[in-house]
Amino acid sequence: MSITNTVQIPKGYFLKQSKQEYASYAQRLVQELFQNSVDAGATEIKINFKNDGYEMIDNGKGMNRETMVDAMLTFGGTQKDEGNAGGFGHAKILLLFSMDSFTIQSRNTTALGEGLNYEIGDSEYLNGTIVTGKFAKEWDVSAERMALITKSFLQKCDLKAKVYINDTEYTNWMITNRAVRKNEWSKLYSKKTTYDCYYLYVRKNGLFMFEKYMGE
Repeated sequence: MSITNTVQIPKGYFLKQSKQEYASYAQRLVQELFQNSVDAGATEIKINFKNDGYEMIDNGKGMNRETMVDAMLTFGGTQKDEGNAGGFGHAKILLLFSMDSFTIQSRNTTALGEGLNYEIGDSEYLNGTIVTGKFAKEWDVSAERMALITKSFLQKCDLKAKVYINDTEYTNWMITNRAVRKNEWSKLYSKKTTYDCYYLYVRKNGLFMFEKYMGE
């Protein structure tokens, strides 16, 4: 007689993996949240922090139940369109699975989960998406620190959407006159700092991806 069991993965595993993969997992959380909203075509994005978690609200195209399950709630799954900023299926590890608990509400579907376990059902129609996560104790972050990390990240972006951090509109975008180089995937920007050093910035759809120090 054979017995079928399921391999169990503790919630702490995902946060441990994120800490190993990212130099700043808190900054990466912010970047992944904005990538999802920008890729969804949102024109208004609100990010709110409390000491015990985050809330991301956007008015993008949202997800039906099939997309929510296949893209957000399937380990390694993704349904990102070609040319979007994300698309590797890793964001959910940081945004959802490393949390004590999470919720996703989009269109007429809501999911509530802990780790790899979740319940999904119908809800009142929502034009967009709301994602919340409750920080595990090991995150060791505060609402103030997360807001500062968000502002630091957005200072390198130039989004066409209205963005609010804890109900305050953010407007301090890094605006450049022109791109140094444009290709199918991204635009490169060069900006001179006050210390006479040059940095090369890579942005996709106005969203900061990474930078490289180019010297004096």
